[in-house]
Amino acid sequence: MTKTQKRLLFILAKIVVGGGLIVLVGKTLIERWTDVKGTISDALHQHPELLLLGLMVFVGVYVLGNVRWIILLRPHGVGISFWAATKLWFIGHFFAQYMPGGIAGGDLVKSYYIAT
Repeated sequence: MTKTQKRLLFILAKIVVGGGLIVLVGKTLIERWTDVKGTISDALHQHPELLLLGLMVFVGVYVLGNVRWIILLRPHGVGISFWAATKLWFIGHFFAQYMPGGIAGGDLVKSYYIAT
């Protein structure tokens, strides 16, 4: 198998796994839409300030983690833009959260993309 064929196979595998997970999440969301819709509307009506605070903290954690990762890469001679690092951060986070292998899996995926 040539290098090009391996690369295409790897891309195809990523598309199949990612697409399958998107379909699974979408199907589950559609099946439970009334529960989800009720939960969101309850949160909006009862405590909108807490919902907003939670969203800000959620986004802040990802932004600070991404900035920390950029700072850690600089001494190793890896100059990467904020948006490129953000893309890799979310790819790594996806693998850490939703794929077998846990946290190390996400870090390994990010390291692989940085190395290539």
